[in-house]
Amino acid sequence: MSERKFNIGDRIMCVETGVVGKCIKFYIPTACEEQTMVLTDDGRRYHAPTRLWEVADKVNPIGYEGEENTENKLLNPFGEYVVAFAANHNLPISKAYEQLMVKARLAFFQETGY
Repeated sequence: MSERKFNIGDRIMCVETGVVGKCIKFYIPTACEEQTMVLTDDGRRYHAPTRLWEVADKVNPIGYEGEENTENKLLNPFGEYVVAFAANHNLPISKAYEQLMVKARLAFFQETGY
């Protein structure tokens, strides 16, 4: 088995699918090669064989920090707020929607579009 070039907590990218996330787990299922699981920026968990991952410290998904092209944004301003709120408060996105600040931000977005 080759030595990993990343560890838990590193930002990595699957070279086959382009999925980017924070490495959260390594495991070996029965009769399969080692798998790596990441937590994606939108709060989902994704896994693929460890050999398909590489360090992605400079990779940002479209529409996130530092992205110049706003035509291809995946989230509207409210969606970006929810993702950031969930990450900042260590909550799953589904729980972030229940928070008063997020509900207030939704009302603002519905009124203004921002």
